[in-house]
Amino acid sequence: MSLGEQLIDALRSGASGEVSSEADGMRVKAEVVGSGPYGSDLRALEVERTAPLGDTRKAGRLSEAVEAIGDRLTYLPEKLEVLESDGGSGRAVLRTRRKQVQGREYYEVQVDGGDRVDVRRYRGRSESGGRDAVVENFGHGVLRRLVDDLGEILSD
Repeated sequence: MSLGEQLIDALRSGASGEVSSEADGMRVKAEVVGSGPYGSDLRALEVERTAPLGDTRKAGRLSEAVEAIGDRLTYLPEKLEVLESDGGSGRAVLRTRRKQVQGREYYEVQVDGGDRVDVRRYRGRSESGGRDAVVENFGHGVLRRLVDDLGEILSD
């Protein structure tokens, strides 16, 4: 059973709070607001290696992961683009393309050295600046695919 399938099995029972699972050297953690048989409301999703590679080829792994995320996550409602990438620190941020942002909401994907990927959705505050995390509803088919794709990207 894949990492994504394990997560979905846990969510179908109506789980909430932090839900996690491990498979094939990967771990997924989801901050779940609500879930049901067909979909779940998430505040955050994290996929990571259970044994991070650390500084081993960190810049190269980061570059490969960022490229793969941009190429493969085309099924999300909004396309992602690289906002910043720093090979020295091994960190990158991808966000919804500016022209696709609607109602000030956008995805943000943080990549940490090819060892961990965090996916969140935010709503920008126009008057005061800043932003707030918002809940995103994922159908279980899309969520399973997202988790499995991120796990595969990190394991390459």
